[in-house]
Amino acid sequence: MAQFARPDADESVGNWTTSGGDSTDLFEEINSASAEDSTHIEATDGGSDEVAIFTLSDVTDPSSATGHKVIYRAQGLDEMGSGDPELTVQLLEGSTSRASWTRTPSTGSITTYTETLSSAQANSITNYANLKLKLTLETNGSGGPTMNVYQAYFECPDAGGGGGGDSLQALSGLSALSGLSV
Repeated sequence: MAQFARPDADESVGNWTTSGGDSTDLFEEINSASAEDSTHIEATDGGSDEVAIFTLSDVTDPSSATGHKVIYRAQGLDEMGSGDPELTVQLLEGSTSRASWTRTPSTGSITTYTETLSSAQANSITNYANLKLKLTLETNGSGGPTMNVYQAYFECPDAGGGGGGDSLQALSGLSALSGLSV
């Protein structure tokens, strides 16, 4: 099974807005559990990078370095002929970048990206309750292109640990065999 850390608050949104033009509660537009094309956030390249940072819901340390992913759905729009925009997505722990990817979503189609953290990147996370996603529309210098983001979240394996029932029953069975008491 997996745990999902979805955006639960806007930390800073810069010039990003909802598809309806609002500049508050952008996280609500990209935190759906399933792919949803009716809501998104957007930013237009005005000649400088456009940055938005979202805090993520808490997950528990899975005690494993595998299966850590950032999944996001994005679409570039080049309505002015200045080139497809680039999107950089960073997984932050506090203000420290733990992983980063830059993609150029094609104009006109929504693309789902699944970025897998390396073992070293996953092992560098020390506080799973302090994760954030940073989205940056990278300027191409000429201004004009727009980036739409429809969904973004972090996924990792369930936390290890034991439920009591089965483990206790197994220990009781072993103790009966060995003559020990539990």
